[in-house]
Amino acid sequence: AAPENGDAVVQAAVPQGTATLTVSTFTFTADDWDVPQLCVYHANEDSTVLGFGELDFNIVFNTSASVDTLYASLDDVTVSVVVTEDDTAGIAVSTADVLTAEGSPN
Repeated sequence: AAPENGDAVVQAAVPQGTATLTVSTFTFTADDWDVPQLCVYHANEDSTVLGFGELDFNIVFNTSASVDTLYASLDDVTVSVVVTEDDTAGIAVSTADVLTAEGSPN
């Protein structure tokens, strides 16, 4: 339903350092309350191997900043996001620079 007593404001949040959102605050007015607004989740790239194939994060949507008290009192909505881990553990060994003398203990 359209906000009757002021704008409905939705704020989105993710755990710090895990991702960025293209938009973190959405404002819905009486004129555009039924028009979807897009939020894109970008998982941060890292080089840490966490040992699992997928990571679970949440985006929390909160309406407490809304001017319309009907919206401001709504419970938070949590959306789960699954991020596929793309880092792999390993070592690289190169024999191109290994030199030793015949009969040497080294």
